[in-house]
This record gives sequence, structure tokens and C-alpha cells, in this order.
Amino acid sequence: MRLFSLPIVFLLGSLVTGPAHADETIYILFRHAEKTTERPDPGLSEAGKKRAASIGAYLQRMGVTRIFSSDYKRTRATVEPFSEATGISIEIYDPGDLDGFAETLSGMSGTIAISGHSDTTPELAALISGKATKPMPETDYDRLYTIIRTQDGETALNVSRLTP
Repeated sequence: MRLFSLPIVFLLGSLVTGPAHADETIYILFRHAEKTTERPDPGLSEAGKKRAASIGAYLQRMGVTRIFSSDYKRTRATVEPFSEATGISIEIYDPGDLDGFAETLSGMSGTIAISGHSDTTPELAALISGKATKPMPETDYDRLYTIIRTQDGETALNVSRLTP
């Protein structure tokens, strides 16, 4: 697995070494892995299963303490390898209420991972970080948003690539 990163801002040095410090919260957001063509609720393709395993290994290294997914096969299947390896349950969120979910997340601490969709993940990253994000193309499966929030409310957003 390779992690390609755009320029890193002041708070992101701790990301290289792993879990959040006691005085910060880390949010890791990503789109579900590659899906099949079945309808209406596709699962993961073989490439998607490989990516899900890679994402799971990355989340373990980052010391994730909570995992959220929308209630679709592809988003849940993306984080199932991590959940099964760690025993951390997948919590379901409503992608139709990103404002409410961002508000809920703001009261949490630790390292939190969120499996979402190409049309909701950038918006949720912007809501959590307070920083502008670009739309995610439908063909993009390796974009990773990492947000660090300090106790005093400062945030840093890093957009990188996580490839299997």
C-alpha cells in the first residue's frame, strides 16, 4: 500500500506516526471501495475487496477507535475487514443528514473513520474541517481526507491518496 500526500499543513505531523494524541481528534474519511454493477445496492468487486483489506490495515495502523458507515452494502463491506480484525462495531450514519452527523462527530474524541460516498464524503470533510473541498469524481476510489481537530477547535485538513 502506498500513501501519496499533497502538501501537509502544520498539525498533520502526527499522522505519520499513528493514533491521535490525547488533546486532538482525528477524522479519516474515504469513499467506499470499488463496487459491482448489481442494482440497487451493489457490493464490492474483487478490486474493491482488495482495497477494503488495504483500508482496514491502514485504519489499524492509525489506531481507529470508532468506525462509521452509511447503511449500504458497499460502504459497510469497505470497513468490515477492519471491524472483524479489531472487534470495533460499525456504527451507521445517515448520509442524507450530513449537518447533523458532523455535529454529532464534533463531540467525539479519538481516531474516527468514516466510510461514505463520492457525493457526500467531500461535503462531510468540509463540514468537519471548516475548509473548502473539491468534488470527488465518480471514478475516484483512493482519495483520503484526514482532519485533525485540536482541543481548542483548530482544524487541519489533508487530502491524500491511499492505494492498495
